[in-house]
Amino acid sequence: MLSKEKTWEKLLATGKVEGPMPSGLWDLSGLDLTGADLSETDLRGVIFRGANLTGAALIKAYPIGADFRKATLRKTVFTEAKCMTAIFDEADMSEAMVNSAELSAASLVRANLTKANLQNTFFTTANLEGAILIGADLTRVQLSAANLSGADLSEVNLNGADLNGAKLVNTNMERANLAEADFNYADLSGANLNGANLQESKLVNANLKETLNLTVQQLSRTSTLLDSNLDPIIMQQLQTEHPRLFIDPEW
Repeated sequence: MLSKEKTWEKLLATGKVEGPMPSGLWDLSGLDLTGADLSETDLRGVIFRGANLTGAALIKAYPIGADFRKATLRKTVFTEAKCMTAIFDEADMSEAMVNSAELSAASLVRANLTKANLQNTFFTTANLEGAILIGADLTRVQLSAANLSGADLSEVNLNGADLNGAKLVNTNMERANLAEADFNYADLSGANLNGANLQESKLVNANLKETLNLTVQQLSRTSTLLDSNLDPIIMQQLQTEHPRLFIDPEW
């Protein structure tokens, strides 16, 4: 990570800021930083509210606790960036590259992550309530204990993702690829799973009560449903036709 002084020099190079480095909080709200190279910079606590960072590079940057509320981050590259506790509420992150990044405990309420690349990123305990992730790639992403209630995850790829203990109440996962995903102890009540692929997914102690468009055929392809809360009619049919799903799995 670059020093604060070197980080300020990079910002000066954009021509959008001027003068000596501020001694206190850096407020870059509303600035046009389109295409700026801010890789490896120290952006801890910086305020980017409403700023335009379209196509900017924040590779291996450290915007820990930074404020990106309502910022434009289309096609912005956050590869391997440290964004823990950062705020991205209502930001436009469509088609952004946020792969192998760290967003644990970050807030992305109603953020737009349509078609974003989020592979291998950590969102542990993050708040993505109402976020739009249509067509996003969340392969092997860590979402344990995250809040995705009311989010739109239609057509996303969650292959091998960890959603242990996640909150997915009223979440739309229509036609999503959920193969080999871990939903143990997750709350999927009211979620829409129409056409979702649940091949080898884990659903130990998951809440599937009142889940929408969930079929016996989909559930028969899962790895386990041990102690899950299911509709009684579907539960009875699965126990009769696929009893293996309710036996303690040996992982």
